[in-house]
Amino acid sequence: MYAGYHWHIYEGYHWHMYAGYHWHMYAGYHWHIYAGYHWHIYAGYHWHIYAGYHWHIYTGYHYYMYAGFHWHMYAGYHWHIYTGHHWYMYAGYHWYMYAGYHWHIYTGHHWYMYAGYHWYMYAGYHWHIHTGHHWYIHAGYHWHMYSGYHRHIFAGYYWHMYAGYQWHMYAGYHWHIYAGYHWHMYAGYHWHIYAGYH
Repeated sequence: MYAGYHWHIYEGYHWHMYAGYHWHMYAGYHWHIYAGYHWHIYAGYHWHIYAGYHWHIYTGYHYYMYAGFHWHMYAGYHWHIYTGHHWYMYAGYHWYMYAGYHWHIYTGHHWYMYAGYHWYMYAGYHWHIHTGHHWYIHAGYHWHMYSGYHRHIFAGYYWHMYAGYQWHMYAGYHWHIYAGYHWHMYAGYHWHIYAGYH
């Protein structure tokens, strides 16, 4: 469980609760994405269930959760290839997943957690390829890879245990990546993403 100035996260096997300074259980300027095996819930300041400048794409056994201020997944010169039973959670201020000249290829049963201010996963001119049952957490101007069926905590340039310079666990210009076996918690400037393999 995490509690802070802007939010509160309670992790469970099939659900997620958020409450903070600006919102309560998916309310206020922020929004929350909860992905499960059979459903998705989205709500925010500018949209409600895939509304505004945001969108959501999910096919097969995949759950894709993307949200931002005014950007779209795979924006710019990037692209994305995914296959298998994956859960992709990406969020940011206006850059989103694969922002810049990077790309990402993943296959298998993976959990990908990426977030940042304007660089996002594989920020810069690099890329990353991963396969298998891994948990990848990338953030800041650098990234970190974790594998296994356990939790991973990654702290870097501007954040602290899923907390940052002007935010607290997925808040502000920074972000936080939390990986677990059955769930993921991601949040950015005005949003929160929760996904699980339920």
